[in-house]
Amino acid sequence: MSSSLLLIRPEMINLTMITRASQWQKLSSIFWTRPNSVRNFHLNNTLWKEKKSKKLSSESIKDSEVYSDVLNKMESEMSQIHKKLEAGFKELALSPNQGVFNQLEKLSVHFGSSTSKKNSNESQLLRDVASLTKKSAQQLIIHPYEESYMKHVLKSLDESSLPIKASKTDSSTIMVVPQKTTQESRQRLAKELENHAKKSKDTVSSMRNDVKKAIAKYKKERAWTTDDCYNAESHMQVIYKKSVSTLDTILNNVLKKVLNP
Repeated sequence: MSSSLLLIRPEMINLTMITRASQWQKLSSIFWTRPNSVRNFHLNNTLWKEKKSKKLSSESIKDSEVYSDVLNKMESEMSQIHKKLEAGFKELALSPNQGVFNQLEKLSVHFGSSTSKKNSNESQLLRDVASLTKKSAQQLIIHPYEESYMKHVLKSLDESSLPIKASKTDSSTIMVVPQKTTQESRQRLAKELENHAKKSKDTVSSMRNDVKKAIAKYKKERAWTTDDCYNAESHMQVIYKKSVSTLDTILNNVLKKVLNP
């Protein structure tokens, strides 16, 4: 080996590599800093989760909010569904007997060919061909407007599926007495009431879905800010849950009267 070559010991090579690595680290720290998006990622992610999980400070909607008209309209329409359900329940049954009396008004009276004023296939509601007077909680008086209507009204009452007993007291008067309701008949009525309540809930759910689609549309078109869309959806859900709870209360109240008269 030539005497001009220098011998380098291994420990000197390791020292040189460590020194150069240290210098490179210092140099890179001068020209490159950690971006804010990277540095604050975990912090922002935590704050976003806290915001999302945070409950609404108030259930009321301010008129100044861009989404107030949409949600106020939704709340108003749901309120109409509540009133409609209550009215329907009154038609069916404030009590089993009252429900029977209410249904009598809508009973169809069929007229035969023997009545010259009526066609053989024609029918009318009982309330249109006779007056109905509630004499007591257990008695209803029917007065047909014409004497010729009497037999058709009696026949329709006898053939109806309503739990009643109809009898002619004189030439112009029919007395109707509801038969004693059974547990089975009350349960059938309760089932019918539950079906009406379910239809109302389906209608309310459909309203909510329409509003969700509207919010998504405004978000896509950038008509509303992201915060507005988030707040609108939160308020919408509060209104929806409140509406469903109201429907449940209406149903439970009427079921108590029907099942425990």
